[in-house]
Amino acid sequence: MRDIHAKDSVELLRSQGLDFARNAVAGVSSVHFAKLAAASGGVHPTSSGEFLVLVKELFGGNAYDVKHVMRFCNGLYGGLEKVADTL
Repeated sequence: MRDIHAKDSVELLRSQGLDFARNAVAGVSSVHFAKLAAASGGVHPTSSGEFLVLVKELFGGNAYDVKHVMRFCNGLYGGLEKVADTL
């Protein structure tokens, strides 16, 4: 079974340096990652605020929910690449 994905989003990730072929061979399987993340206890925070604190601790910097932001921006629509180009 293949994942459903937006082609423009995949192309954006590729253009930013993500090597899908290498990830398939040397990357962490999504199933394994999900099991480890669930076992860590940090995957089920009780609020979005706690979740954002966890995201910042794990990945640094700021995180934005682009789907949420798009609702408040007239003319901002499409996949990740289109939104990134617009912004």
